[in-house]
Amino acid sequence: MSLATPFAVVTENQEDEGDCADVSAYMLGEVLELSYSAVFDNGNCIEVQTLIHFQDNGTATEITEAGGVLDSYSFQLTSENGQCVMTTSGENCNAPVLVLSGDEVDMIHDDGSTVTLSESSVSYGCMDADYLEYDPAATLDDGSCSTLYLEGCQDETACNYNASATDGGVTCVYTDGICETCSGETDGTGVVVDNDSDNDEVCDNDEIAGCQDAAACNYNASATDGGVTCVYTDGICETCSGETDGTGTVIDNDTDNDEVCDDDEIAGCQDDTACNYNPSATDGGVTCLYTDGICETCSGETDGTGTVIDNDTDNDEVCDNDEIAGCQDAAACNY
Repeated sequence: MSLATPFAVVTENQEDEGDCADVSAYMLGEVLELSYSAVFDNGNCIEVQTLIHFQDNGTATEITEAGGVLDSYSFQLTSENGQCVMTTSGENCNAPVLVLSGDEVDMIHDDGSTVTLSESSVSYGCMDADYLEYDPAATLDDGSCSTLYLEGCQDETACNYNASATDGGVTCVYTDGICETCSGETDGTGVVVDNDSDNDEVCDNDEIAGCQDAAACNYNASATDGGVTCVYTDGICETCSGETDGTGTVIDNDTDNDEVCDDDEIAGCQDDTACNYNPSATDGGVTCLYTDGICETCSGETDGTGTVIDNDTDNDEVCDNDEIAGCQDAAACNY
């Protein structure tokens, strides 16, 4: 659709008829309710009722009552034959005449009918609800929309702070002040970083792995995390070395693993057939003493002090108690 061309604008009750300056002073920058002829794509000319905003930059914009733009075109005012003629882009269909008379502008069609043009009640402003400058009362968009409306956290100390947010309709998220930190984004996507995986209020970077059981030999009094296997004694002879910085070890104290602690060992003969047998002995580190099986006997003590009694003083393998005193010379009368 395009405006009829040209408009002939006539000034009345003016000293200088056809003064385009008078027309400009009245029309430019105003929104007038007009009725004009227009050409549609099918070639038909019909009357159109619309609002036209005549701007002082030489353009005119057709708008609806709700502010929507129908068309935009350029125009020019020139004085011709005592009339101020507005030339517009478009096709010519029964071009009307605009007559300026005092505070009114009349549009006179070639059939003699007259339509009085009146200023429309128009409110300028941003008409896009997606922008912060949106004015619900605006009926004509003035190009003032500039800042997109964006909900987000507006507190710079929050992890999900959004530097572009225009409205605070998002719950801000903060750290716990112990170990948590912010991930660092400032576009609203930031999150809380835990930094305390076991929730013991010791930050991961400050954790000290170690055995935390004071009864264990490798106990570490400084440990904050138990990620080390604790080492214990066997409850028999083993003891702890005594360190409490995690370097402690198990001390065996039972060298021969006989479950008798080294400090409690009693060295002695452990063979009850031996003369120096000691039934209290726990360690056999003493040589057992035995009889020769001929005359020797044991003294009888069983505390390890027993000895071998010879019982064959002359070592003739005839025990002293079995000796018979007499002449042993067969040639003698008393043999």
